[in-house]
Amino acid sequence: MPSSAQRPLNLSQLGRPSVGRLGLISGPFLIIRPFLVALALLAALPAHSLAAPFKSTAVTDPARKALLDGKTIRSIKVVVREIFDDPNLTGFYRTANSLKISTKETVVRRELLIKEGDSYEQFKAEESVRNLRALGYLSNVEIIPTVDGDSVDLEVRCQDTWTFIPTLGYSSGTGQNNMQAGLSESDLLGLGKRAEFLYRQQDGRKGLEAVYDDDRVWGSSVSFVGGVFQRNDGHREVFELGKPYRSLTQKGAWVLTGDESDTVGRLWRNGDVRYIYRQRKNDFGFRYSTATGEPETTVQRFSLGYSYSEARFKQADESDYDDLSLDPTEVSNDPYGLASNRRFSGPVLAFESIRSDFISLDYIDRFERVQDYNLGATFSASAHIAPDFLGSDDSAALLNANRSFGRRIGTRGFIRGEMGINTRISNERFENTLARAELKFYRSFLPSYIDDLYVGRHTLAASLFLDYGDRLDKDREFLAGSDNVLRGYEANTFSGNKRVGLNLEDRVHFIDDIYDLMSMGGAAFFDVGGASDRALGTLLTRDLYADVGVGLRFAFPKSSGGRVLRVDLAFPLRDGPDGSDAWQVRMVLQGGQLFDSHLRSEALGAERSNIVVGTDR
Repeated sequence: MPSSAQRPLNLSQLGRPSVGRLGLISGPFLIIRPFLVALALLAALPAHSLAAPFKSTAVTDPARKALLDGKTIRSIKVVVREIFDDPNLTGFYRTANSLKISTKETVVRRELLIKEGDSYEQFKAEESVRNLRALGYLSNVEIIPTVDGDSVDLEVRCQDTWTFIPTLGYSSGTGQNNMQAGLSESDLLGLGKRAEFLYRQQDGRKGLEAVYDDDRVWGSSVSFVGGVFQRNDGHREVFELGKPYRSLTQKGAWVLTGDESDTVGRLWRNGDVRYIYRQRKNDFGFRYSTATGEPETTVQRFSLGYSYSEARFKQADESDYDDLSLDPTEVSNDPYGLASNRRFSGPVLAFESIRSDFISLDYIDRFERVQDYNLGATFSASAHIAPDFLGSDDSAALLNANRSFGRRIGTRGFIRGEMGINTRISNERFENTLARAELKFYRSFLPSYIDDLYVGRHTLAASLFLDYGDRLDKDREFLAGSDNVLRGYEANTFSGNKRVGLNLEDRVHFIDDIYDLMSMGGAAFFDVGGASDRALGTLLTRDLYADVGVGLRFAFPKSSGGRVLRVDLAFPLRDGPDGSDAWQVRMVLQGGQLFDSHLRSEALGAERSNIVVGTDR
């Protein structure tokens, strides 16, 4: 949920490069001016003009809070509806319901922060709803109170989704034809445990991946997640064991993590691999955290731990070229290009301040699925002190800080932003420094009509990014292309230590719940961005590229997580270094939105968002 650190272990993130999203301007500013004007006009529309009330928890208004707070909770009833709950179901839908093992009532109850006999607190009820929604395999979550004198009875309502997903995927148009096949179950035996097994072929790498995620080991507050990744170029094993923060009301947490890998790393230029090397990495850490403050306003978290991080690099050999089907005469493995070996071992101190200001909206990234966002100001900072007498190669200090904020735009929109910086002080100088900033804008509207013609329910979405690196390690670079910002060019076409970009989309939701199985929509978009090793001014004036296009969106609201499939037709506005010609159409078929509404720190964690971006693992 938004109030706690995101857990990164899943098959959609591990086993592939950890690259941040991008965006900004391409070519003359006149190209983008009409889009910015339209954005400003739509943002300024009055709240009643095109918008509908957003879906939120059942307990939200101040009057109800005043009525309910302090009353004794007499009973809590849990109702888990079937995936398809129409009273007149045909055989197909009845069969689907019978094949799905319903989520156990105990799984729902353990996420509730309120129990029978407690005094009712609205904030805890709202946090409970957010907890349940964050599980992914439950939808349409609400808590309904009924007052009887000094007591209140609660009914917790939610609906199962289809969680056993046979995966057979293929994506193209990025310059790489990628495919995957496997099985995924995110509510194993109705107990809320996740297991995935997948064969993936991506960017020349082939391998088997397996993940097991138990959010409540033996029904306790302890969680475990582990992953094994066996690829043709090496292997990776990861695990995380701990008691994570699940709510702003929680007073303490701890975590033990490990990540070991031996793979071939790659650097890119113009959509092709330009350099490869063998890398072996080991990362282990432990953190204990305690929290103070008022959950309804501001919470402070203090953490103490220990971290060990080691990376060793060596020249790629002939077998590494064979594993990735690369030609040694075209791809360098010059030892001069190798990053320096590094090892950091020592204590970690961290602080986080979270102000609570939640908003819940649908029709953002996942059609009718409600998503939760904390718009309150958040600040986090950490210091990893790694002296040589504790095993570090050289004495160093690794410093990290993030600041995020948000603002409502009426009742149906928001703007969110974040700034982050990470650096390493070693040998009396700053090294491997990343300064970054991002901004998100979303506003959804009511169904729209031209006369009697229905033209869909629109959501205006915008995302702005900037990554600025200085004295980066040689194994680190920022990439841009069709898989993360510029749909009109091949993946990994643009590379460098600076990256900037802007994405604008008008997401149109045409039809919801076709045969109760699928929703369909479309999008018109404008992308502009680039990456370069040259000066930032040069990047902004000469090295920016842009594209425009349209696409279709297919959502599956009855599936776990509310998955989305995207088909885009993109037209580059400028000849690209990957061989793309201006106005040459590129079709991109991929899962998920190109960019979504979450900040990078929510997707990767506050520290990882500044550290792992730009590394190929």
